[in-house]
Amino acid sequence: MDSTQKLSTNEILEKLEADEEVSEMQIDFPDTKTLRSDIYRDISERFSSQFQCAQECHISPSFLNEFLNSNKHMRRDKLLCLCIGLEYDIAKTRAALRRGRVADLYPRDARDYLILNALRLHTSLDELNEQLLARGFDPLYEEDTKRKDSKN
Repeated sequence: MDSTQKLSTNEILEKLEADEEVSEMQIDFPDTKTLRSDIYRDISERFSSQFQCAQECHISPSFLNEFLNSNKHMRRDKLLCLCIGLEYDIAKTRAALRRGRVADLYPRDARDYLILNALRLHTSLDELNEQLLARGFDPLYEEDTKRKDSKN
């Protein structure tokens, strides 16, 4: 492992804006391979199967499998659903978003603020989705009415 001190995002930007050189060795670039292996491990520890995880996180089981096998990229809302289903805290969720190369949570955005509070309070995914809808925001996932209809 390289012992070079890794710079924060703000430090990188400050150096670049000051026209200072930044070595790539000083940057911890997002690594989706690590993200996928960490998520796979966490799914194995928390759920009895990938199928159960996918169901609880409102993600297609085949999509989750393809994501874990590096065949698909996961969009931000789906990755947030997965993080909440895996009971990640704020720091771990933000790290997953960075590693997944999607936008970080921004606390001055009202929707993101609700999501951050839900992570802080360990709110369930279904409850958070209801809160988002009640406040007029896009939900993290859409209800699959066909699946519900087929059960009734």
